[in-house]
Amino acid sequence: MLKNKGMMAAIGFAVLCLLLLGDGIRLYVNWLWFQELHLEHVFTTTLWAKIEIGSILGGLFFILLFANLLIARYAITTRGPEVIGNTVFDAPWINDVALNLNKILCWCAGIFSLLIGLGSTYKGDDLLKFLHPAMFNISDPLFSMDIGFYIFQLPLIKYLYSISISAVFFSSIMVLVIYVLERGIAMRQTGILILP
Repeated sequence: MLKNKGMMAAIGFAVLCLLLLGDGIRLYVNWLWFQELHLEHVFTTTLWAKIEIGSILGGLFFILLFANLLIARYAITTRGPEVIGNTVFDAPWINDVALNLNKILCWCAGIFSLLIGLGSTYKGDDLLKFLHPAMFNISDPLFSMDIGFYIFQLPLIKYLYSISISAVFFSSIMVLVIYVLERGIAMRQTGILILP
């Protein structure tokens, strides 16, 4: 069992290194270019913005997602009786998975949040534009907003909206899995049974 955990950790570390290798090379080449131009402060400012937005969004989504999954698990385990009888998905391994469900939920939330955080690092420039917008003093005719809003602030707002939708979708899938594993939803030959 310990060998399997060590092997899984090694494979996970190797995959993470492969994912970060391309970005590391690109980061080093950009550093050399900014260093040649004597603009290291521009490079470090954008790098810190990328790290900040990735860390903040990844951490925030981990907290929200994991809390939501724990609340769903608590709600389903305190609901009372579970579905008993002949179900299509009733397998002996479900009890083993249900015992370790908090660890599995933590890992799933962590992996999803890591992916959100790594993907958000590409939006560091959008964060800087959002925090330091320039106004064009030209209003758009439909909403009477300055054109600078659409160029500097709207891209980050749209990105936050899109990852919020994906987080809600992923959370819904995980809550469905929790309900199936805790036998709150059961599929029988006669149909689907859902307990309150």
